Amino acid sequence: MAENKVNEEVKEEVKKPTTKRGRKSQPKKKSKAELRKILKDAEAVVINNFGVKVKYEDNNGFELELLSYGDSEIVEVEELRKMHVRKKSYFNNYWILITEVICDDESVTLEDVYEYIGISKLYKEFANPDNEFFTDLLLDTSLDEFEKILDNMNKELVLQLFLRATELYQEKELNDFFKIRAIENKVGRPEVFQDIKIED
Repeated sequence: MAENKVNEEVKEEVKKPTTKRGRKSQPKKKSKAELRKILKDAEAVVINNFGVKVKYEDNNGFELELLSYGDSEIVEVEELRKMHVRKKSYFNNYWILITEVICDDESVTLEDVYEYIGISKLYKEFANPDNEFFTDLLLDTSLDEFEKILDNMNKELVLQLFLRATELYQEKELNDFFKIRAIENKVGRPEVFQDIKIED
């Protein structure tokens, strides 16, 4: 009985499509035109990465309003593309992050979305962009790793990191003296954290 089961499993494995070299065949890569067509109907999850209210509206009735840090909304990818054309600052300053693609075609990735909108270069800094990126960086990395990442950050990312750090410091979650000092040095504002009022 067990031998029959093993034979069936082997037969199933043999049935699977393979390439000439014996590997499983990969799904055919979509052309840019095919991707554009799919992404025009796709949606994405957008989060507030700014710490205060983020609001955007255009003349065609599209509106995005995220009241506080970490708030999210599902937005059509096409609207985000148009938004990037009109107001690059929302993307270039990392006031919002695009963290997930919602699409019937599972082969479509976040990278495809970034490429379509025109923001691929901005997201090279992120392994997994989400509202926990800065929190994890500030609270969960070693000092060596933190300083290495900080050294390679562009000024817009450093500003967002600084803003998140001040919030966490105020909430008594960030208390690593060396990371605080590294941030102060990077933004050129020594001892700026001493002026921040800590919540009771």
